[in-house]
Amino acid sequence: MKSVNSVLKNVRGRRVLLRVDLNLPMENGKVKDQFRLLKTLPAIKALKRSGAIVILASHLEVSGRNPSLRPVLKILRKHLGEVGFAGRIDREAVKKTKGLRPGGVLLLENLRRDPGEEKNSSSFSKKLSALGDLYVNEAFSASHRKHASIVGVPKRLPSFAGPLFLNELAMLKRAMNPSRPFLFILGGNKLSTKISLIEKFFKKADFIVVGGLMMLPMFPFWGWGTGRTSYEKARFSFAEKLSRSSKVFKPRDLIVSGPKGRRKVLSGQVLADEKICDFGPESLKDVGARIKKSKFVFWNGPMGYLEGGFEEGTETLARSLARSRARVFVGGGDTAGFLQRKRLGKNFYFISTGGGASLDFLAKGTLPGIEALEKSRG
Repeated sequence: MKSVNSVLKNVRGRRVLLRVDLNLPMENGKVKDQFRLLKTLPAIKALKRSGAIVILASHLEVSGRNPSLRPVLKILRKHLGEVGFAGRIDREAVKKTKGLRPGGVLLLENLRRDPGEEKNSSSFSKKLSALGDLYVNEAFSASHRKHASIVGVPKRLPSFAGPLFLNELAMLKRAMNPSRPFLFILGGNKLSTKISLIEKFFKKADFIVVGGLMMLPMFPFWGWGTGRTSYEKARFSFAEKLSRSSKVFKPRDLIVSGPKGRRKVLSGQVLADEKICDFGPESLKDVGARIKKSKFVFWNGPMGYLEGGFEEGTETLARSLARSRARVFVGGGDTAGFLQRKRLGKNFYFISTGGGASLDFLAKGTLPGIEALEKSRG
């Protein structure tokens, strides 16, 4: 896999199809968080300075829909100056790319508006490839997808990895060989989506904290009820294995919501009409004590029901980690967005731009996007 830095001296006047991840959180048509965009800017600016014609390609998904990238275009123009826009990936878009001068930038419309992107169709890969003379993947966070812009284009163009892509890769490789004591923290909704990751790190970790709805499949094996909390009940055999391990955190108290309002309860005393929404204060103290003893921490996923306003557990955990002397790796996704919103992002050793991509790489040691670059004729 070659770095784009190896060809920067030779890109003047050449069209560089730069796959970036501008899949930013949106609310009412406005961008809420620029974290991924800001991480992408150094590569764009380096290519501009080298005289390349930069063609930006990205997807954007909001609540299962594929809206226009025009709101993102406005932000790009604030950072980069003039940025053109191609509403369709067609012959007219090719003309636009060939009409740009060295240092020019063109943003393509949301790739997922064409079904060929997610299907990795050869026809869509061909259309994309016509927009560039070479290809650079700077979207590590999307490289777990077997989509046309990730795995199809590298078959057709000389292809390279961008600086952010390579940095993500290097840092995550460090996470695969952590210092001890090693604390592994996972939160979120579905245990089944992270089983392979937990299995990979089960022996390496000195202690494991599972929060969010992911912890609830273990409750029956501890003899605890879950009230009327809805959660994934699949893979009970794996949940049983975790529940019996002395490495796995067993929360002392919880925050629940029900007819009596929001209240703190001991973990085995959730009423039938209550929902479990977060860790309680004593549980968070216990996790904080573990953090103080750790030299390396990997964290991905919220501890509580953020959408319902139950942020205290996640924020308390984040602040404990920010104060820690440990090297703390954050596995991107919702966790990274939460840290940026709370202005805690500068206090961590590394925050990945990838959510699912980071977790897939840690579990499998590779990604479709990595393999595509390694096999490319670049």
